[in-house]
Amino acid sequence: MGADPVIDPQRGYFLDQTRRMHPAVCRTVSELSYQGRLHAHPTTTHRTLDGLTPGVYARPVTHTGRTTHSPEEVDAVVAIATTLVGHRLTPGPDHDPRPLTGADILVVAPYNLQVRALRRALADAARTTPALDGIRVGTVDRFQGQEAAAVICSMTTSTPPTPAAAPPSSWTATASTSPCRAPNSWPPSSTHPTCSPPPPAPSANCASWPGSPA
Repeated sequence: MGADPVIDPQRGYFLDQTRRMHPAVCRTVSELSYQGRLHAHPTTTHRTLDGLTPGVYARPVTHTGRTTHSPEEVDAVVAIATTLVGHRLTPGPDHDPRPLTGADILVVAPYNLQVRALRRALADAARTTPALDGIRVGTVDRFQGQEAAAVICSMTTSTPPTPAAAPPSSWTATASTSPCRAPNSWPPSSTHPTCSPPPPAPSANCASWPGSPA
């Protein structure tokens, strides 16, 4: 494929439909990495979190001088996750609504130091809010091929991360793991072209919800 985001028709087939992402999440991923050619299957519209609008959202978190660890974003991620587990998830058209649990949430950060801090903070929070138990936390490469109803991304740094630490393709991969909603947290000094302003519901440097089986 070379530098082309989508395979040339003379060399192969581009599968332009996803059965994982809600259209509101798919739209961002499609525009960022697939020239707007990727579309969501109609059944994905049935994946919802009660009271929350599916999509990719930004949650600005103010901090300075942070590089590989941001306590401010750790606090923001815990707050977002705590609010999310209070909602009911409908995984698809053939499923009844059920409470969202920690097992339905995935948290991504570009640096292992931030990952470890997030794991500790979420484990501590789960002692008083048991529904948070089971949240998966890791770097982007850890979650290739996995999915979650809600994905929270912590950008961590006080300045835009380097392409090596957070290439656009990696954050596209992160958002695409979420069938429903993807909140993202980052400092206001950074820019993120794919996220909308935060809705009344919570989000962190970046986040998305819902998503489901591909």
